[in-house]
Amino acid sequence: MLTAAPASDFHRIQAPKTWGYCTICNSPEAFPVLLAPRAYDNSGRTLYWTDESLAFKRACDFENHETDVSWMASRYHLTDDVFLKSWVCTEVAAKLFDLPILVFLKKNGLFKLNQDYTSFTCIHEGKDVRAEIVYINSTAKQAHIALGRFFRERQ
Repeated sequence: MLTAAPASDFHRIQAPKTWGYCTICNSPEAFPVLLAPRAYDNSGRTLYWTDESLAFKRACDFENHETDVSWMASRYHLTDDVFLKSWVCTEVAAKLFDLPILVFLKKNGLFKLNQDYTSFTCIHEGKDVRAEIVYINSTAKQAHIALGRFFRERQ
């Protein structure tokens, strides 16, 4: 049964233009958006991405700024902050292309973004597909957020 959560449990984050918005929810059972892409961080919060367009296949991921990733970051010779930015973007790409993260890493490596937006082409189901990923650093909500999409072909 869904119950109403207090307004303080919801934190809306505006995404760049044409990307809709995200909501970080401290009570995931109280946010009944069934079609929205969602992700969970290690502290139990849930990220929901609301976008008006169903023309895109979408995926999202986020991590808490406080997540201890020093051992993984050192493997890639990155600071924790840069690693988390790269990690959430890589996770989103793996989700977009329906690949387990370890398979995606083996085939493509870890994304190393120089900016907060990237587009790239991958082969998906035998076709070249252009995907887009946008990165949001929400210092207010202590979250590294990545949103990704690619255009769905009409059936």
